[in-house]
Amino acid sequence: MNSPKHYLAALALTCVLLALLLGIKTPNNEHFEGIVVSQTLTQSLDGHRLFLNIKSKQQLMLVQVDPKTDCPDGSDVYILQKQSLFSDIVTYQLVQCNQAR
Repeated sequence: MNSPKHYLAALALTCVLLALLLGIKTPNNEHFEGIVVSQTLTQSLDGHRLFLNIKSKQQLMLVQVDPKTDCPDGSDVYILQKQSLFSDIVTYQLVQCNQAR
C-alpha cells in the first residue's frame, strides 16, 4: 500500500462511509410553545445564571437563558428542542418570549 492511488482510494472510501453514517441519523429539532411558571436567578463564581421553569403541553422543563433576558412569570415562550447528532442528549433553547399583559 505504498502507492498514492491506494491512499486516495482509502480516503475516498472513508469519506463516503462517514457521509453515509451522518446521513442516517438526522438531528431532531422541534419548536414548541410554553408558559413561564417561575424564574430563578443564581450567582456563582463565574457569574449569574437565569433559569426559567417552563410548562408546555408535554412536560415541565428548566431552561437556562441569558441573565439579561426579561421574561416574567406568565409569559408565552417559544422553545427550540435540539438533540445531538451523536448522542441522545436533548437541550432546550429560548427562541422568543412574549411578555404577559
